[in-house]
Amino acid sequence: MNELEHNQQYLKFGSLSRIADLQRCSFTIRAVPRKEWDGGDYVVGRYLGSKCGSNIDFLELCDGTLHTLEHNDIVVGALGERCATQEVVGTWKLIDHSSPHPVMHHICGSGMFGIETSRSNRHKLEAATFRYEGHCIREDKKVCMKDFAPNVAKAKATPNCPIVLIVGSSMSCGKTVTGKIIIDIIKNGLGMKKVIGAKFSGGGYRHDTNEMLEAGASNAIDFVDAGYSSTVMPAKDYRELALPKMLGLLSEFEADCIVAEIGASPLEPYNGVEVLKELAGYPKLFLVLCATDAYAALGLCSALKAESLDFQPDLVCGMAANNSAGIALIKKLTGLPALNLGGGSDSDELQKICRNYKQLYWLLFKILVFKDKVDRLDKIGFVWKFEK
Repeated sequence: MNELEHNQQYLKFGSLSRIADLQRCSFTIRAVPRKEWDGGDYVVGRYLGSKCGSNIDFLELCDGTLHTLEHNDIVVGALGERCATQEVVGTWKLIDHSSPHPVMHHICGSGMFGIETSRSNRHKLEAATFRYEGHCIREDKKVCMKDFAPNVAKAKATPNCPIVLIVGSSMSCGKTVTGKIIIDIIKNGLGMKKVIGAKFSGGGYRHDTNEMLEAGASNAIDFVDAGYSSTVMPAKDYRELALPKMLGLLSEFEADCIVAEIGASPLEPYNGVEVLKELAGYPKLFLVLCATDAYAALGLCSALKAESLDFQPDLVCGMAANNSAGIALIKKLTGLPALNLGGGSDSDELQKICRNYKQLYWLLFKILVFKDKVDRLDKIGFVWKFEK
């Protein structure tokens, strides 16, 4: 595919390209020597299908909607790395460059290309396969995600507002649902007009920040906005490059409150632990732990303490707190307050859920509005008293 053949209307743009101008402005598609490749490069792949041929593969588009891939679809995405404990592990660094059209795998549905090295058995069996057609080129230079990262004036300036930080023991433990509920309560219950959502780490999907917007956030950002396809990188790079850009972007919003999520879990290669280190001691931090069960909650607290982090959540939610038995076990093992924010179908269950929403409402009110006047013991004591 060369410049004369290139036409944007026939291309499918993965959501990793949402920060770029590739859909509006012309570019050439040309193969680049392998030694010049790097994570975050915008590349073009031709969809060949999956090995077994029976899978239905999807591409997340720039608006977060899903496109069903068809044979020979031409997709614009980016090189990246992924270490999803319950889905796919892969990296762009293993793409074989001996062929003029190397094979790539779709290792994240947002248009992230690499070679899959491991896959959870709970995930679908075959990787979507693409043929490398070339890099996106302008003025004889690669077009990269970092080209569209903003120059933030307040880089690494910690936002001067309350931050609700949601940390999980793993993927799929209830972080997103909890975050949506908290955003709704802060905006519609506490009356804070400018609530901003953020995802500090993970693999880049648009639907994560879209869900924050649907819950009522005025805006939502993640590491893609800072110019990265994922946050799998050396800790030093994340700490000195990626995180400062995200904190700077958040500072510029001048928010009333920020509700942020650490993707996956803190000690995975996504560098979530660096966020905890950066925000340690921040006086306006409300820390929510989501876990799959009470033992996972205890394990994460213990693991982070082993890293010399003073990790003391204000509240435990998620799958671990799905019912009274789970809540009781959380309190027994960790001594932490817990709330069930899950859904229910019958009227008795709905009444219980509404009661828990009210508990969370008052806890957030006491901590976010009067943060400087409340210490940790006061907060926990308030929850116990209110539950009784």
